[in-house]
Amino acid sequence: MSRTQTIKTDGTLAACHCVKQDKRVLVLASTNLAVDNALTAIIQTGLDKEKVARIGVPSKDFIRDYPECCEQRAFEHEIRQVESQIKTLNVKKVRFKRARELEDQIGQDNLALDENQRLLNKSQADLASAEDGLRNCSVAASQAQAQFDLLQDQVVTQTREFEDLGFPELVSDIQALEADQTRTIKKAEKVHEELRNLGLPARWFTGRERRLRASIDSDQNHLQSVEATLNAKRKRHDAILPEFNALKEKIALLHCSIEDKGKEIAALRDKVARFELRCRELEADGDSIREVMRQITQRLHERKRELSGIGECYPVQNAEAYIAKWDAEIEELLARLAQFRQDLARKSVIGMTLDGFIGVTQQMGMKADLVLIDEAPYAPLAKVLPLLTLRCPIAMLGDHYQLPPICECENDPVIRAYWAKSALFLEDAFRFDYVGLLMVEDPHFELTQRCDLTVSYRFGKLLAALLGRHIYGRDDFRGVGHTAIMWKGCAPKDKPGPGRVNRQNHAEADAIIDYIEAWWPKQEKQGEHPTIAIVTPYKKQMMLIRSKMIKRFGHSEIRYDVPVLNTHKAQGREWDWVLFSVTDTVNLRGNKPYFTDSANPVGKCVLNTSISRAKKHLRVFFDAEYWRRRRPDSILTELALRMDLELAQDGV
Repeated sequence: MSRTQTIKTDGTLAACHCVKQDKRVLVLASTNLAVDNALTAIIQTGLDKEKVARIGVPSKDFIRDYPECCEQRAFEHEIRQVESQIKTLNVKKVRFKRARELEDQIGQDNLALDENQRLLNKSQADLASAEDGLRNCSVAASQAQAQFDLLQDQVVTQTREFEDLGFPELVSDIQALEADQTRTIKKAEKVHEELRNLGLPARWFTGRERRLRASIDSDQNHLQSVEATLNAKRKRHDAILPEFNALKEKIALLHCSIEDKGKEIAALRDKVARFELRCRELEADGDSIREVMRQITQRLHERKRELSGIGECYPVQNAEAYIAKWDAEIEELLARLAQFRQDLARKSVIGMTLDGFIGVTQQMGMKADLVLIDEAPYAPLAKVLPLLTLRCPIAMLGDHYQLPPICECENDPVIRAYWAKSALFLEDAFRFDYVGLLMVEDPHFELTQRCDLTVSYRFGKLLAALLGRHIYGRDDFRGVGHTAIMWKGCAPKDKPGPGRVNRQNHAEADAIIDYIEAWWPKQEKQGEHPTIAIVTPYKKQMMLIRSKMIKRFGHSEIRYDVPVLNTHKAQGREWDWVLFSVTDTVNLRGNKPYFTDSANPVGKCVLNTSISRAKKHLRVFFDAEYWRRRRPDSILTELALRMDLELAQDGV
């Protein structure tokens, strides 16, 4: 289950066998450190280092131990010189081409300035003409309005004179008198007719005749009065009729003139509006042209300044000759640079990261007879699928109960299906679509031959037993190595209330800082320089420990030589000593076990990854009293039950 030992036991044997058969082995992993560890294990079997090539960025330790295996390692000085010369020539080419480009652009800018100046002159001339038209139309409209107002005043005056004649009233009176005259005559005639037809008895014996004659007299008197008034009115009518008709005709003519003048004013105002709109448009056009000219002028100034700063004064007419000369020199230097590269055709074992493999295959062809993928559970499925193009056996090695690949695009199901799934789901990628692939929790092996290790050559007996029972679910997992596990009980001392941060444990952080402070001088006194790291499942606890490290150790070497990482960041890395801060305990609100619960699938992976970072010594800092009483059983519970406090506090 240990990465290095996995390569040593299975991967190393497979690689050596292929080399003896004159076959090529490709060793891949997600991280540079994992590649270095795998190649180190293979080289330590006695394989000729000349047959091993490390492509990419190896660790400092690997460069120190195996410089001849590193890509370009032996020729760094020469390569830097050649690359510097190539860069200088490319800069010359770029600068010269840029100078030519700037000259063309400056010429185009000057032409653009001339064209825009011509457009501006025309726009200004059109604007002046439009302004003249606007002024003329405005004056004409004002004059027409004054004439319109004068005509309206004349209409008012004539209308007043017309109304003062009272002719309509006179005509109405005449009509009323004529109607009265007509009624009175008809009435008198009717009375006369009735009088003629009146019989003798009625005449003699009644007062009917007398009343009729009285009515006739009354009507006659009324008729005379009406006719007298009517004659007077008619004389008045005949007297003022010529003046009335003259005023009426004059007023009608004035109204016609007002209507014509109104139409003239409307037409003039429409012209004024059109001229105003035209003036605004021309002003806007002028402003736009000026802005364009300002931008061109600014750009022209910048280009001239850039051109003057280039400093290369090669004749433009000989441009192609200069560029061809520099290209020939670059080609010669590139051929020289190729001599420094690793001749991969002579290598039997090639190691690189999965990203490196993808980059290399884009530049040249890659052939292999066997592919070894270390830390395969941590390798994204998407990065392993391209390996199938090699059409050779693939061996995937690693602990399948460690953390899966990290995928930061959680909202895209297609990306998560191929980037959040590990290489172990290689068969499932062809068995399901991305929806089905997301649903699969455990990989299916039909074509793949699975082999489970039962012996760890790193972990000690106790640590292997704990991992076998709680992580791998098997009692036959044995440890024959020397990685020891010890723990220290840290009773929580954080006070509940405002300001306390969930997933932080000050008691464990302080205990770890104290341990480092005592551990460091002892190692220096013994002349040892083992690697050490502090690992915790939670980012908040990581930040707490870092802040306490800064406060305790300031800028001393301890602070910089003891990394503090969360488990995800520690994946793929190893140290001689690992101090593991569990953090979780129900005695702190908000710290109920999650990443530290081996009964939880995620917690199982986090715990396994955290513990397996240690090469020699693992120190667990946790609330031992809580974990000792906790149910159901977990790896931390069994650890607290199987080891006593005295053992955990046994020296530094």
